Amino acid sequence: MPTRNQIILGLFGILIVAVIAWLATRSMGLGEYQAGEEGAPIAGDLADMTPGERLCAAQTTTDSIKSRIFNRAREAADGDTALLTRLETGTVARMERPRLVRFDDGLEEARCEGQFVLELPRGAEPAFSNNRRLTVNLVYYAEPSAYGSTVSRMDGADGLIGRLATADLTTRPPEDDFSLKPEPMDGDDDGPTRDKDEDPPEEPDLEDEPPLPPPDSDNPPEDLLPPAMDGQQTR
Repeated sequence: MPTRNQIILGLFGILIVAVIAWLATRSMGLGEYQAGEEGAPIAGDLADMTPGERLCAAQTTTDSIKSRIFNRAREAADGDTALLTRLETGTVARMERPRLVRFDDGLEEARCEGQFVLELPRGAEPAFSNNRRLTVNLVYYAEPSAYGSTVSRMDGADGLIGRLATADLTTRPPEDDFSLKPEPMDGDDDGPTRDKDEDPPEEPDLEDEPPLPPPDSDNPPEDLLPPAMDGQQTR
């Protein structure tokens, strides 16, 4: 039968093996894969992150989400989607506060959460209630790809997709009043222009003019006729 000392040494050896295994797990980062629902948002340089965190925070993952959202919006839109494609080209996407929820080591797939942000190009605000930024909270699954990373599926984007699909992208802000006034043509010397609704200038009232003074009888007007014609008129 084992003695008391042998039992103590056996338990001590098991404890040492467990500690070594735990330290090895921490050094390889495997303990961070199971982040759980209360995991902190990912921050820092990509080189210092675990594989799962890199998949959640990579810009290629965000670009893949943007592409999937606009593709589904074009499928749901009615009519020509050329303006929607132009909107996609001018829109910048980013992921705020990405967080790793779970990483599947066998599938190399990360379950992530974050706030997806679309920064719309200038001039598109009237189609989105004068908003320049569209945001939505997403749950997305990222995995490695030839271009870095891609999204295999996502949840929570239906509202944003519907808003893009039904947006009136032909809406433009109203023009200023001064832009509606005609501009003078080059070489036009007719004086300042006026609007069509402007009243013409008033003509002076001749009846209100003061009467001319009577001629001065002491100083008759000068005779401007030549002498020959003056003699003919006196006959």
